[in-house]
Amino acid sequence: MKVCIKKNGSEISDEQLEVISAFVKFLQSQIPLSSDIQINFTDNQKKTGTTGIRMPGSNISILSKGRMLVDILRTLSHEWVHEFQYQKLGLVDNAKIQNIGGPEENMSNVLSGIFIKKFDKQNPNFKDTLYESLITELSPKSTGVKEILDFLTDRPEVLKKLGFRNLDSLQYFIDGANIEDFDELRDDIDKILSEKEGYITDEMDEIERAVQDLSRDGDLETTVNDVVEAFKNGKEIQITDDIWKKLENTESNEVKKGQMKKVVEIAKKYNKTSPYILKKSLVKDDYNRPLIIKFGNRYHLVAGNTRLCTAAALGMKPQVIIGEI
Repeated sequence: MKVCIKKNGSEISDEQLEVISAFVKFLQSQIPLSSDIQINFTDNQKKTGTTGIRMPGSNISILSKGRMLVDILRTLSHEWVHEFQYQKLGLVDNAKIQNIGGPEENMSNVLSGIFIKKFDKQNPNFKDTLYESLITELSPKSTGVKEILDFLTDRPEVLKKLGFRNLDSLQYFIDGANIEDFDELRDDIDKILSEKEGYITDEMDEIERAVQDLSRDGDLETTVNDVVEAFKNGKEIQITDDIWKKLENTESNEVKKGQMKKVVEIAKKYNKTSPYILKKSLVKDDYNRPLIIKFGNRYHLVAGNTRLCTAAALGMKPQVIIGEI
C-alpha cells in the first residue's frame, strides 16, 4: 500500500510534513489500509467542505490554512477511518451516511481522538510542531469547535446532559478549554449519542410493529431503517398539548390527572412496568423518552404508552423524541 501526499500550494511546512508522514505511518499501524491512497492538503475550503473530506477512489482532502497541525492531523485521522470503513468494513460509495450521530461518523470521531492522544504521547519531540504557539489553548478554528456549537444549539437535551445550563455556559467552557478538555467534551457527546442509539435499538420490536401496522393500513409507506434513522436524528422536546391531543396509538390522551388506578389497569393489560415504578423515574427525569413518529400532520406513538399514561396521571408533560418521515 502506497500513500501519496500532496501539498497543493498549501501552508504546510517541511517540518510539519515530517510529522504528517510519521502520523500516516502510525495510522497504518493502527488500522491498516490495503489499497493506495492520496492525501491532499489545501488552503481552499471549497475542496474540503468544512475541514476535510474523503472522496471515492481513496482520495482525501484536508483543509490546512489557519489551523494548528494537531487539528489537521485529527481531520486526517477522521477521514482515514472513513477510508478504512470503505476498504475493510464493506461500506460502499453510494451508501447514505448520517453525518451526525451515525455509526460510521461516531466511529471516526472516537478513533480519531484516540489516535491523536496516542500519537502525541508516543512522540513528545513533535509537541512544539503539533501545537505551535498554542500548546495549551483551543483555537476558535480548531477542528470541531463550530460543529459542536452548531450541534448543541440544535440539541438542548444533549447540552443539558453534558451539565451546561445554557449555550453561554458552554461557550465559557470552550473559551477556557485546552485540546484535552475539548477531546473529553466530544467523547461525552459521543457517549450520549451512543446511549440514545442503544435505547432506539432496544425498542426495535415496537418500531417493527409500528411500521408493519402503518404499512398494512396504507397510512405510511416506509421501512424500519427509515424510522430508526428518523429517531436517531429526531429532536427531544417536551410534548405539547396539541401533539398529545392528536397522538395516535395511545390511551394517554384519555388519562386525567390523578387517574393512577386507570393507568395501573392499562399497564396490566399490556403487561408493562408498574406506573408506580415509572412515577419515580418520571419525577427524577430519569426515563427513556417515548418515541413518536411524525408523518404529514399525524403523530403516531411507537413506544412509551405506559410512560405517557403515567405522566398524564401525574399532571406532567414529559420529554419525548419525535422522528419525522
